[in-house]
Amino acid sequence: MIRIRSHEDGFRRAGMAHPATWKEYPDDTFTEKQLATLKAEPMLQVEEVEGDPKTPVGSDTDTALPKFADITVDQIKARLDNAEVSYEGNALKAELYGLLESVLKKARD
Repeated sequence: MIRIRSHEDGFRRAGMAHPATWKEYPDDTFTEKQLATLKAEPMLQVEEVEGDPKTPVGSDTDTALPKFADITVDQIKARLDNAEVSYEGNALKAELYGLLESVLKKARD
């Protein structure tokens, strides 16, 4: 799996805009040349990690809401990003958690 985040939200490289929060992609998303370009780009942080990208919010395996203390802001943002839900970049954890809670409730209904 490839994880990418940009130092500037919406920065474009390899034919796509990259958010300021971590976004995960399957290993075969980028060619070797694109991946090398992404890794060399100082505006991006790129990680290759084992495992598959997170299951999108709304799937049967991703509708459980973790306890507030058991989830980080980055984890909340990643789940919101996967659900393509927008939020303020400077939002507080409680605000993000409430947004995730409403998204997951809608997904379960």
